[in-house]
This record gives sequence, structure tokens and C-alpha cells, in this order.
Amino acid sequence: MLLDVPLLADFASWWDAMERDVVHFVTCKLYHPWLDPIFIGVQSQTLASIFMVVLVVVLTLLKPRRGIRLLLTAGVALGLAMLLADLLWATVDRPRPPQAYDVILETPEELARCAEHPDALPLRMHRAISASFPSRHGLSIGVLVTSLLLAWRPVGWVALVYGAVAAVGRVYAGKHWASDVVAGILIGVAFALLAWWGLPRLLARTHLGPLLQDEPAESDAAVE
Repeated sequence: MLLDVPLLADFASWWDAMERDVVHFVTCKLYHPWLDPIFIGVQSQTLASIFMVVLVVVLTLLKPRRGIRLLLTAGVALGLAMLLADLLWATVDRPRPPQAYDVILETPEELARCAEHPDALPLRMHRAISASFPSRHGLSIGVLVTSLLLAWRPVGWVALVYGAVAAVGRVYAGKHWASDVVAGILIGVAFALLAWWGLPRLLARTHLGPLLQDEPAESDAAVE
């Protein structure tokens, strides 16, 4: 096996230790009574959906063609990214943090003393048992934030802040390793860029072609 090679085994050991250090920092040292409800709250799919829908509606009302291009980009990119995620989940056997730690801190008393247990996992939400790599939340963050930034930066910056908090929140809640989230975001960004620049060219000769072009008499500066 590959891990029988000394250099690869050493790298795997170093990587695992680094991942656990990041998890301990985010789940324990980053804890604050004010931050806790924020990191946990952004995990709500309902809240995230409402937030993104509001941003898309605002963009579509102010810049209709950009809004249409955004919806097509996000839809295609998210679909392709999720298909890749399904493939990776079926082939990459990586357990989530709750399945990888021998000791898990769950009670308020245990969580309050998490700094004394650097080798334990402070778990602040229910356990997830599905595959870990990549994070589907990360995929969604990468696709939606990139699409919104490309469509209209003021709206995209708002989404970026929300997405950054949600990304950290996945590690904070004990749902994923940091690399799961980063990989998911990068995959989402790649598919969003591909769809944003590729769809107008692919659909140029269809009835959707004109709708994917910017308003001729309107610039970003005018709207901003």
C-alpha cells in the first residue's frame, strides 16, 4: 500500500496531526458565547436558502440579465458539483471527525474544559455519519458566492462574508475536517467559473443567448 512507503506515511501522519490541530483551534479556542450561536445558526439550510434567495431576488430586480445568467450558472455549476461530490463520496473513504476521534466532548461541563483535552473532539451539534470528503456545504458556498461575485460584486461581497462564516462553522460544528470544506469550496468555484464563462458561448445561438449578455446601456458602475 502507498502508506507503507515511509515518506508517504510520514506525510499522512503530519497531515492528520495538522487537521486535528485546526479542528481543536476552531472547535475549542475559537469558542465564544457570542460566536457560538452564529456558527451554529449558519448551519441551518433554511436560513441559508432564504439568505441566498434574497440576494438573488435583489440582483434580478436590479439587473435582470445578470440575474438570469446567475440562475443558469448556479444551477448548472451546482448540479455538476454535486454529481462530482457523489462520485467522491463513493470512492474516498474518509470518516467525519466524530468517527475519527476516540474521545468526544459533548456535555457543557466537558466542552467548558476542552482546552485541557487537545486530543478530544468538542462536538457542538449532532453527529454526521455520511462521507466526509468533500463538504457539500463547501460546494454550495463555492458555487453561490462565486456566481454572485461574478454577477454583481456588492451582492457577492455580502454572500462572501456569509459563506466564510458558514465554512468555518462546518468545522466548528464538528461536521467536517477543514480540508473537506476547502476542497468543496475550490470545486464549487471551478464549476461556477466554468459555467459563467461557458454557458453564454454554448447557448449563444439559442433563444437564451441574448439574455445571457449584459444590458447594453447599463454598466456596473451605474448601478453601484
